[in-house]
Amino acid sequence: MKRKICVFLSTLILAQGAILMADDDNKQSLSIEVGVMSNYLDEGYSLSDDKPSAQIGIEYRLPSNLYIGYLGSYIDDSEHRGTKNDVYAGYAFNIMEDLELDMWINHAMYTIHGMINEDDISAQLSYKNISIGRTQGLHNKDDYNKYSYNWVELGFLDVANVVDVTLHGAIVEFDKQHSYFYALTLSKDDISWAKDSEIGVTFCKAQRENWSLSGKRGDKFKVVGYWKYNFNLL
Repeated sequence: MKRKICVFLSTLILAQGAILMADDDNKQSLSIEVGVMSNYLDEGYSLSDDKPSAQIGIEYRLPSNLYIGYLGSYIDDSEHRGTKNDVYAGYAFNIMEDLELDMWINHAMYTIHGMINEDDISAQLSYKNISIGRTQGLHNKDDYNKYSYNWVELGFLDVANVVDVTLHGAIVEFDKQHSYFYALTLSKDDISWAKDSEIGVTFCKAQRENWSLSGKRGDKFKVVGYWKYNFNLL
């Protein structure tokens, strides 16, 4: 799937980064993925009140590498429980061998009263095991158009023939203020006792400067474990 049950990006844990993707090119596919995690984080901030969360996603990819998808996530703000529903569409193509550009647009809808729906557009350029990307808020409501998430990611497959390692760093901009996010993920897929599944753990830290919400959101070091399973229908 395009998205990953994500413990760091506002994006999702049901999306493996492009540098760790192993999808076949130019093939039609339809897949469903389910996952659970010990905490659902958005840039270091828990959307599940530091409690376990679950996600389910479905993605359809055309031979032209156009794709559309949906991702539903359980969220909790300590007073109310609900879901975050992401609907996205995008296009990925190879510029040259080992160099891929992926562009997508996402609409996030929240069922908890008071949480504002979001629209953003993203682009990611990947070369072999490194990728850089940017997500930009699109609309003016609550000044969301002043938001951007800029990241670089480095991935290593089968380190010591044991795990995949992903290093992720990001600068978050909102209304001319900055915060920083760092994450290390260790993962293992296609394990012998659970084919088409993946388990992993992410170690992450957010650092915010002069944000009014930084105290509430907490800039603590966090460890998140997750498991996901993929069903290929086509």
